[in-house]
Amino acid sequence: MLARVAGDVQGVGVGENLGVVGVPDDGELVGVLSVRSEDPRALLEDLRPRVENCARGAALATGADVEIRHNDPAYLSIRPNPVLERLVDDAYRAIGRETEPHREEVFPGSTDMGNVSQVVPSIHPNIEIVPGLTMHSRRATEIVGGEHGDRAVLDGALMLAITAAALFRTPGLVDEVKAGFVEGIRV
Repeated sequence: MLARVAGDVQGVGVGENLGVVGVPDDGELVGVLSVRSEDPRALLEDLRPRVENCARGAALATGADVEIRHNDPAYLSIRPNPVLERLVDDAYRAIGRETEPHREEVFPGSTDMGNVSQVVPSIHPNIEIVPGLTMHSRRATEIVGGEHGDRAVLDGALMLAITAAALFRTPGLVDEVKAGFVEGIRV
């Protein structure tokens, strides 16, 4: 299981060196948990309880109060369909792209697509805009609004069209997709 815990303390004072100076009495920690695991219950039954216990322990150690709220439903791990993955890779190659970085190397973060992929065959393709670009960064904001972003959108749309066309024109392929699907849990 690969897990990511991201948090942001709301209402803190920040010094010149961008270090936290102080947390007011009404400060609040807002966090997001992400898990990549074959077991869709890993987030709900393993990671979430451990992080909640860490928060309780920190509150106990510092004399703070802790209130834990969930944004439900939780976002589960993405379960990509292997047949759809192959079709996407074929489509990318047909337009002169590779799936870079490859899906196994990408931790896509939290998305409701994980929940969708638990109940229907799904794919969550990645497309490289420029090598080494970190999404949700200032640099990404600058780049996606230009020619590189436009090219990625057009190539992504073309990849989806080629994938859909393969499903429509190839007898038995939809049955392969269905056969490669293992239903997960519903939240």
